[in-house]
Amino acid sequence: MKVIALINCTGIGYEDFKKDEIRELPKELAEKLINFGYAEKSTKK
Repeated sequence: MKVIALINCTGIGYEDFKKDEIRELPKELAEKLINFGYAEKSTKK
């Protein structure tokens, strides 16, 4: 799932994830980041 970082964050599976950066992450991890407010689903391709 493509997500965009809302803040700078680092963790297992998303090291050095910078604000406004778009990454393809595993769905389970992406949903956790979205639920915690660290990222949102990206509509950009």
